[in-house]
Amino acid sequence: MKSHSQTLYKALISSYKAQRDEARAILEVYFNNSVGIGEHSALLGEMKDWATKLSEAEEVIETLERNFRMPPSTRKLTMPKTAKDLSNV
Repeated sequence: MKSHSQTLYKALISSYKAQRDEARAILEVYFNNSVGIGEHSALLGEMKDWATKLSEAEEVIETLERNFRMPPSTRKLTMPKTAKDLSNV
């Protein structure tokens, strides 16, 4: 059975991966099919918003993986103990 912290970690990562995937999908539509989008005057603003969501999701995923990585051989989250440990990630 999975530990509670492992379940929470995976749920958090999954949430940000879903945000990342949604932003990518919407930006692909905007880049490849902008002709079919009705309101062109707001298009750039929408694209900026989705690009920001994409960037934020990727940054959070990287931060969580760097600071709370989960080795496959253990059931507990491991946190770097020193600054040197962080540089090895």
